[in-house]
Amino acid sequence: MTRAQARRRLALQRATAASETAAPAAWQERQAPTTAVEVRLGQRLERQGDGRLALVTLSQVRTRRRRVDARLWDGLSHEEQAAAECIWQAFAVLARGMGLASCALPRERVDGTPADGEGARRLVDLYFRWARRCTAEGVEHATIMDVLGYGYSCAETDRKRRRRKGHTRAQLDAGLALYCRLRGWPVRRR
Repeated sequence: MTRAQARRRLALQRATAASETAAPAAWQERQAPTTAVEVRLGQRLERQGDGRLALVTLSQVRTRRRRVDARLWDGLSHEEQAAAECIWQAFAVLARGMGLASCALPRERVDGTPADGEGARRLVDLYFRWARRCTAEGVEHATIMDVLGYGYSCAETDRKRRRRKGHTRAQLDAGLALYCRLRGWPVRRR
């Protein structure tokens, strides 16, 4: 064995040992860097002193979000972010089901699926109303679901659907504004 081969073997052994002790997030961080963000976990509509409705944050948590995703999410208002989360939760219920076991009912869900059947039914009903309105108003529901449901980037979706750059983002903005209007939330003017 030559000296160069011995060095390569030693480097490979060190890399393998380091990878076994490193968390998967460390590998992910090198490939897709993240930034720290605050995510609102719970919200409710409350009537303000002047009579208008406003979303009130019940709790926030600090977490990390991929920089690629952070640019998209930072461009959305808080109401649009909440709309995206609701759409994703309804999609998760439709795609995966509730996934409930009777012994898990008292525990808090960590995968985004609502624990109560009534909340899930309301989300799914609103999702179907939103999807019908998207069709009626010419907003591409499938394009939005590629981003929110399946996790594709806007650029990937534009390429996959053979659309001009920016088409998916425009559809996403229109779809989230439509969802906000259905919920009675304020819509940001563009």
